[in-house]
Amino acid sequence: MNMNDGRRGFANHVDFLVAIMAEGGARHRDQVIDVRLKELTATDTSGDAPLGGMSYMLPAGFTPAGLSAAVSSDEQGGYATEFGGFIAGRTMATFALGAASEGDPTAGRTLQIPMPEPSFEIPARTDKDHSTSVSGGLTVSRKPETLVPDVSRMELELVTLHANTLMGFNYATEELLSTGFAAIIAAGFNDEFASHLLNEKIRGGGGNQFQGVLNSPAKITVAKETNQVADTIMAENAIKMAARCWGLNKAIWLANHDTRLQLYKLGVAFGTSGFAIYQPSSVFGSPDMLLGAPVFYTERCSALGDEGDLILCNWGEYLEGTYQPLQTAESIHVRFVEHERAFKFWIRNDGACWWRAPLTPANGAATLSPIVTLAERA
Repeated sequence: MNMNDGRRGFANHVDFLVAIMAEGGARHRDQVIDVRLKELTATDTSGDAPLGGMSYMLPAGFTPAGLSAAVSSDEQGGYATEFGGFIAGRTMATFALGAASEGDPTAGRTLQIPMPEPSFEIPARTDKDHSTSVSGGLTVSRKPETLVPDVSRMELELVTLHANTLMGFNYATEELLSTGFAAIIAAGFNDEFASHLLNEKIRGGGGNQFQGVLNSPAKITVAKETNQVADTIMAENAIKMAARCWGLNKAIWLANHDTRLQLYKLGVAFGTSGFAIYQPSSVFGSPDMLLGAPVFYTERCSALGDEGDLILCNWGEYLEGTYQPLQTAESIHVRFVEHERAFKFWIRNDGACWWRAPLTPANGAATLSPIVTLAERA
């Protein structure tokens, strides 16, 4: 045993920690302490030291980072402050402060579909061309007496929702969980699921994700104005977007925070003056209005100047199917010997706008859609 190697004879971090643990029992039995610890002892008069007023200086190379390296790196635990360690051994609230998601402005606006099976089909009329029929092919006509009426039939298509699993997983030590930390984990995952699902509603790629409105085949993208400056929004942009929106009376705007300075300035010249088309709310907590539709700012929209920084959408045409609502389970067995508990959260759902193409109106040259975006302004 070389006491002059800088490590005071300890082979590694585990050897050092085991000696300290054994020392606690030895002192209670009035036995001789480990000789390797003698030169590392320091009296603690504050009463905070764990072994009868004695604390130990770390040998060379036995840094706190080195000690934590002997512990797993993916669990919540009392060994690291930033992962909850400061909660252990203290009286602490069972909630945590945090900059959570700003909420989901689409909540309560999508068409909720309970799914009795993981794959669920919904019949839909193929009625996106109103030039001859608004009901997928059915027609009506005035019938002269004794003549056979015109015969028509409806064309249908199937809209299919496939439930896929969205899951979150977490480990936490039993020491930390004794403080009520499980409630903090649950609240954190609730925020994470809500934020993730909003992001999928906007930009999900389909497949095992929602199909986001930015990837919908029904989306209409309004071109920028001639000579429009990069990273700007003009009144003409918003007016043309509103003109292409099907169900405008049910639509809302989603906008990136960086668009606010642009939107506040929007107005239409009228004679020697003009009028604003953006109206900041005069009631705290109520949304601002753009061309009569509410505006909700969210970090999930694209950066200013990119497509998706300003979205006008009638979310009543967006299907949100749920096979299993948010579930939770925990296990003491996965990491039993590590004295840790595993937490699992999951939901099985799907989402998409059921429209497969923009609508051709009975009259008028421009198509309409419940999803309208503004093209990139680079």
